[in-house]
Amino acid sequence: MTEEDKQHLRDAFMSAIEQSPAADEPIEGMADGSGGRMTLRKLFMATMEQDSFYADIDRDVQKGLTSVARVAEQIRNTRRITLQG
Repeated sequence: MTEEDKQHLRDAFMSAIEQSPAADEPIEGMADGSGGRMTLRKLFMATMEQDSFYADIDRDVQKGLTSVARVAEQIRNTRRITLQG
């Protein structure tokens, strides 16, 4: 995955955070690394920093399962995360 691809995904995360009215609402059933309430903002900011996230996307792109543009669009359109049990 190129640096440009990674930046495209980071931009998508930031767009989703900026456009979500629920960016700072707690995600029920999910905690952050400090035991606090996880929010969409915290989750996306942490995900953007994980090399493994980009490696997983790159692997799926190489297998022809998705594209960077498709993943970016899915991220960009995320407004809320709900855990279903």
